Amino acid sequence: NGGGQLTPLGTVLSQLPVDVNIGKILTMGCLFNLVDEVVTLAAALSIQSPILRVDEGSSSVQLRRELVSDDGDCFTVMNIFDEWIKIKSGRTESSKRWCSRLGFEEQRLYEMTKLKRQFSELLQDAGLIDRDSMPRPRFTAREKEQRRVVRSLMKDRERRKRRRVLNTEGISAAASMDDNDNDGASASVGEVDLQSLDFALSNDLMAMSKKSRRDLSRVDLDTLKLIIASGFYPNVAIPDEGNDRRNAQEAVFHSQAVRCFQPHASSVFSSAAIMGGEVAVFSTLLDTDAPYFTNAIRMPLLPCSLLCGRRIDIDQECRFALVDGWLKIEFLGDLEARSSLLYIAVELRCLLNTSLQHRLSASGGSNACTSNSNLLHANEQQCKVGDE
Repeated sequence: NGGGQLTPLGTVLSQLPVDVNIGKILTMGCLFNLVDEVVTLAAALSIQSPILRVDEGSSSVQLRRELVSDDGDCFTVMNIFDEWIKIKSGRTESSKRWCSRLGFEEQRLYEMTKLKRQFSELLQDAGLIDRDSMPRPRFTAREKEQRRVVRSLMKDRERRKRRRVLNTEGISAAASMDDNDNDGASASVGEVDLQSLDFALSNDLMAMSKKSRRDLSRVDLDTLKLIIASGFYPNVAIPDEGNDRRNAQEAVFHSQAVRCFQPHASSVFSSAAIMGGEVAVFSTLLDTDAPYFTNAIRMPLLPCSLLCGRRIDIDQECRFALVDGWLKIEFLGDLEARSSLLYIAVELRCLLNTSLQHRLSASGGSNACTSNSNLLHANEQQCKVGDE
């Protein structure tokens, strides 16, 4: 705060051994009845993308198209993870074969599983969620012994994989023998898939399967995007005015810090255009040959700027807003409509702040903040955007 003291949110974030942005997303997610979704999305944002590059004309592109979400990259990864859990629980097809067929790296999905469990335990230990809301799996003594044996075998396989013995021609015989393994715990032909076995012994697959059958409403999706935006703000990409004359791959964006960058080829927004009145909120800006953003979500401009902005200056006629000194918004409509929209924004900011303070101070704040659809669905007909 202004006095140099940690706020309640800062105190909680300082106790969570995760990236600050991810910690804020996890903390904000505890205000809503979407904890598993937030934990899954936070895990998706914390790993390398499981989506492998394949030829555009390959069958993999066609097969995985129904899992791609126009809402953003992490929502696509959540869809992939949920479908992977269904494949594992259904047992009609090997999950390894399914990932290979659709062009996914299964190791990343195993990493997501571990991160989800770790994030849930951190939130429980911090008192932000009840332990009964996401119970930890319980194992019998026999199951624990089986896990110990499997993990011992996995470590032995890793040691064999790392061992390199040079022959007289300078070629590693051990390396050539183990090159069939794509990752440290995957099975070669004729071997048991130890990582899949360890997954089955370490997780309650039935409970995970139930949670993977999500039925998210439009309000749920908008709420999740607001939570993510609150964590990554001010990483906001504003579409260039000339994008309506460009295809999605050539679209240009601007932010407060960087001008003229594009979505990375791995992002869903390299093929799904950001429309007028929308912005892309991103986690990372890669500066290679040219700057590209990754891990992005699509969000309407008004809720992103009015609910996540740190300083908002408004003129007396409620016609213009200057967000954080760089983003200029012109509100359309009559004075009553403009005043009503800004009043809703102020009320929502107060509600979110009050609920967060109550939750962090363990005073029993409400766990079901609701969003106002008038603001969440505001579009280009209600505002114009420009750089100051």
